[in-house]
Amino acid sequence: TEQAQYTLEHSSYRAIPLILMKNEPLLTRIAEEARKRGLSDPLLTWIGGTHALSERRYAEAAGMLEQARNESPGNRDFALSAALAAKLAGH
Repeated sequence: TEQAQYTLEHSSYRAIPLILMKNEPLLTRIAEEARKRGLSDPLLTWIGGTHALSERRYAEAAGMLEQARNESPGNRDFALSAALAAKLAGH
């Protein structure tokens, strides 16, 4: 997450932060389609949150990633991503 934070704060790259957070653009597109079809799952929420984070929409990302973390409290990646988004959003 330190590498992702540095990349988010010091570059305009979008794909690299996704990859550093174990996501990728293709997964983002698949998750968006699934959510449009009404599917709901913490993983889909997390994917959407990391996408929002990669686009520097920090407040939106913080909300989504916190939701994913709350719905799947044992997931370390969800917790780390939620903490990073909250920090960048100023929470």
